[in-house]
Amino acid sequence: MNRSILIIGGISSGKSTVAKAIQKSIPNCRVISFGGYLQDYSKKRKWKEDRKSLQDLGQRFINENPVDFLENVVKYNQANDSEILIFEGVRHKPILNAISTNYPALLSIFLDVDVQTRYDRYVARSKSIDKLVSWEGFLKADSNKVEIEIESLKSDCSLILGGESLADNVEKIKESIEL
Repeated sequence: MNRSILIIGGISSGKSTVAKAIQKSIPNCRVISFGGYLQDYSKKRKWKEDRKSLQDLGQRFINENPVDFLENVVKYNQANDSEILIFEGVRHKPILNAISTNYPALLSIFLDVDVQTRYDRYVARSKSIDKLVSWEGFLKADSNKVEIEIESLKSDCSLILGGESLADNVEKIKESIEL
């Protein structure tokens, strides 16, 4: 049975960066990306792939059946039964609960990064789904219903990381995991 590492944080908090760093430093891990699944799902159907459309689609899947959504994302990422799954981009309590039920957590991480730092990263990264680079556009995306629940998940996390360096954060993560 797969074990899991959960990474929770707001837009541009460093979830993907931390997930990739964990994957490089711990053997037999696979990053499971909800955003990647939603983007590919939309692309195949020739739907809009902007942040709001993807947020709305993810919310629809959560409302319909969060367990099915989780299983579809895991299948999409082609995980095998022996890998540690790094769930990057957990945003909802029902998904957190479904992961905890189906993939015992080794560690749940909350990336607690201030809004200005996240905005600076947002502008610098120029992701295709982020066409709005104004402060107002970022705040609007960051206040979407999908993003609002993130802060409430902080108390469910076993490790809270702030603005430390990536190397320092990875060391803290490795120290916190009991393999």
